[in-house]
Amino acid sequence: MGDKLSLINIWCGAHRSDLAFGSVSKAIPEAQRVIRDVVALATFFHTSGVRTKELEDIGRPHGLKVLLIPKYFEVKLSEFSYRLLSSILFSWQAIKYLQISELSDSSAKGYLSTWTDRMKLQTVCLLADTLMIYSRFQKAIQDDKLTVVGLSRQVEHVKRSIRSLLDAPLLGGWDMELAAITPMCSMVCS
Repeated sequence: MGDKLSLINIWCGAHRSDLAFGSVSKAIPEAQRVIRDVVALATFFHTSGVRTKELEDIGRPHGLKVLLIPKYFEVKLSEFSYRLLSSILFSWQAIKYLQISELSDSSAKGYLSTWTDRMKLQTVCLLADTLMIYSRFQKAIQDDKLTVVGLSRQVEHVKRSIRSLLDAPLLGGWDMELAAITPMCSMVCS
């Protein structure tokens, strides 16, 4: 006999939603560019412990906080993408390190132009805020008490939340954080 179809198929919601994010990020050129840029910056720091140490040493006297920039993994794409974006944005003000670094070379200057362009930073913040909403959604759909009706509500809620980013920044999100450091940004950003 041929393949039998089950009456009920259960798919891991977090895995399926991650596949959806992967499809969307591949279909949107701006998202592809952001992912490519954050992966390149992470690789820049991961290929040299000296660069990471210097970033921390330059940030500390200026009162700038620096988080370790994690490696990028395509498994759990949205989770690792959000973690990577967050650590870079959290450490963003220390990126001016690339201007004054003794290690400054042509690749460092290339990263500086990417990470000091205000429009690019706004795109990074929007993607990070979207991923923050999406990661909350993924946690919610992994709840043991979730029902089919609850899943439908969660899907509608995440859609509304992401759509609302078109009208206003996410409360407490990265876009609001960037706006709060606008004076700093005007000194560093082009």
